[in-house]
Amino acid sequence: MVMLLCDDTNGMEDFLDYFVRKLFLIKNNVSTYPALNGGDNGHGDLYRQDMTVDDKCNRPINFRVTWIYEHIEVRMITALIREVVKHGNS
Repeated sequence: MVMLLCDDTNGMEDFLDYFVRKLFLIKNNVSTYPALNGGDNGHGDLYRQDMTVDDKCNRPINFRVTWIYEHIEVRMITALIREVVKHGNS
């Protein structure tokens, strides 16, 4: 697996810090991107968001985030980092 992000991790503590920083990016940008309704899965309504945010080195990160609305509560189910496709000579 190739890491496209500039902040390398060394050990579990660094990984957890890295993970928390990515969740912070999602939280700060969640209201900027539309959520698409994925229907009801029997436990609640599912929603999907695709967002692109820059890391601390100003490189784009594509996230796909899945949410569930269940009994007056919204929870994040998954957050995936998707590969950024470069076009041209960059």
